[in-house]
Amino acid sequence: DPPPAAGRPVRELIRAPALVCEPEMPVQRAAEQMVEAGATCVVVDLGDQLGIVTDRDIRTLVADAAAGPDTPRPQPVPTQRA
Repeated sequence: DPPPAAGRPVRELIRAPALVCEPEMPVQRAAEQMVEAGATCVVVDLGDQLGIVTDRDIRTLVADAAAGPDTPRPQPVPTQRA
């Protein structure tokens, strides 16, 4: 059986209002707002739907830009399922 907490509605996990930005906001400004708010993601209002950008998305973007297009990328390590 799942623990009782697993059956709780997700709304009970909300700790703060969502940080929302427009799709045209520069990545740097979105990252600054995330830092200011202590948030790990920002919700992007696309009008008819919502998107999400995480701190990992931003770190990956910055790392890829710094590495350049010719830098070899690490390959994922295959895992075996039991």
